[in-house]
Amino acid sequence: MKTYAIILASGKGIRFGGDIPKQFIEYKGKTILEHSIFAFEQNENTDEIIVVIITCFNTFYLSTFFKTMIL
Repeated sequence: MKTYAIILASGKGIRFGGDIPKQFIEYKGKTILEHSIFAFEQNENTDEIIVVIITCFNTFYLSTFFKTMIL
């Protein structure tokens, strides 16, 4: 049986404020989302990681992760 990590990163960040949602804010050189993905990658029990984002942030998401070679 596989274990999936599902990261819900589809919020618009309205309550957080700012120009971009908090999952794309950088903290210590990586986005919050990258930190989340990294945590699951380090867990030996995680077989696959699924990231759920809102379609209006597809371009931002892809440019972020192609830059860091996480995809």
